[in-house]
Amino acid sequence: MNVNVNLNPVGVGASHATPSKSPSPASGPADRFENGKPTEDPDRLRRAARTLTQGNRLKKSESNYRPTAWSRASDGTIYISYGQSGQGKLAYLAAVDPNGRIAWELPLGENRVTHVGVAPDGRIHLGTPEGQLVCSADGRLAETRTGGPAVRVHHQDGTGMRLEHLRDGEALRAVSPGGQEVALPAPLPGARARSIQPTPEGGMMILAGDRAVRLAPGGVSATTTPLPTWPAEDRISYSTEKAWGLMDGDVLVQRNSYMTMRSPRGGMFGMPGMGRHFDPDSRMPTTLTRTAFVRLAADGTQKWATGEFSDTTRFAVNPDGSLFFNDGGKEVRIVDAEGKPKKVADLSARADTFRSGIRPGTLLVRHEDHVARLRADGTTQAEVQLDPSRSKFQLEGDLEDGRILFREGPVLWSCDPASAKWTRLTDLEVDHSTRPEDVVAPAPPEQAGTIEKGEDWIVIGGVRLPRRGS
Repeated sequence: MNVNVNLNPVGVGASHATPSKSPSPASGPADRFENGKPTEDPDRLRRAARTLTQGNRLKKSESNYRPTAWSRASDGTIYISYGQSGQGKLAYLAAVDPNGRIAWELPLGENRVTHVGVAPDGRIHLGTPEGQLVCSADGRLAETRTGGPAVRVHHQDGTGMRLEHLRDGEALRAVSPGGQEVALPAPLPGARARSIQPTPEGGMMILAGDRAVRLAPGGVSATTTPLPTWPAEDRISYSTEKAWGLMDGDVLVQRNSYMTMRSPRGGMFGMPGMGRHFDPDSRMPTTLTRTAFVRLAADGTQKWATGEFSDTTRFAVNPDGSLFFNDGGKEVRIVDAEGKPKKVADLSARADTFRSGIRPGTLLVRHEDHVARLRADGTTQAEVQLDPSRSKFQLEGDLEDGRILFREGPVLWSCDPASAKWTRLTDLEVDHSTRPEDVVAPAPPEQAGTIEKGEDWIVIGGVRLPRRGS
């Protein structure tokens, strides 16, 4: 892991600034979104894709498609994006109700969805490296937003505003639910973000350089908390990895320390095929050695700091600020109000998976064939037992309604701990949208046609569409 990362914020607008010796160019797709309706009727694309699917020409086999992102709406509907691996592959979006019934599936053409978010108006926002797709709640592609630099990571706050890491220097761009670029408050314009975490009030906590910036929902304001400066030692360097905004306004900071090994004077170093040389001041590559946590007030005053944990310790930070950790054994500990660790639970077996629950003060732990939701005092709130047929299920997280999510390869499952009811949320082998307009008689395979591709277009079942990025 490279610790020589420049964490200092750059100047305002540095990533998009135009040199002063030339006039500013006119605004265009190079620096902002272009909004527009889809160029083709999405229902025609849906029917074409359905024809190909039923003719085994576009089969969604479980070996080809994988979930790429998911989100849950307030009514319990889960929206899951699926895509084939690699560039230029096909994708689709599935809407699944709490009972596991797939209400609709929307083919998305050649897109790679990296983010799914649900806006307060019910529309679904799909992030792609090129921009954004906006779908209505009934599964219709309503709008495409493209233009500007490629996006590395998408985030969405409680208002539907999207904050994007751009690939160009990890600069930030904010976009309103309506597609307009939002002016970020100081000190975020031009800043490079190291970490972005959601806050309990629906905003975001951004780690940028030597400060943690708490962005209010909608990007209307921001407060800055200065981060401590740790003195550098001969062989130890420090890096702030993440920052979380807590319910009471405090900031929880994860600090990592790294050790560098200096070679003996005159030591010989080199890589195969790269030659060898003598360098008395050479240092070996850095490796993570210890992690610690610091809790700060909003003004940067330190409230407490933990000691350093080994690099094998696993952590889970709950939205209410509860900090759980586990060393890979059976013991679950929590950091108390003074920053001291205390044991809260002993598991029946070694913890395999360790992650925060979505409810305040809860933790999800998998140990052997059990998954438990623990409270901060160590008591068990809910538990799911995995039978042998589900032994390879991976813990994915939990939902506000109490269900626990699991992944079986490309398939998502939910389990209600109260009733022990399992529900398969996806069925990739069947295209079973329940919308009447989707239930169309499939064309004979010979009429489906082949998938033809050009430099900037694709034809699926006789429907010509622009290719991704064109």
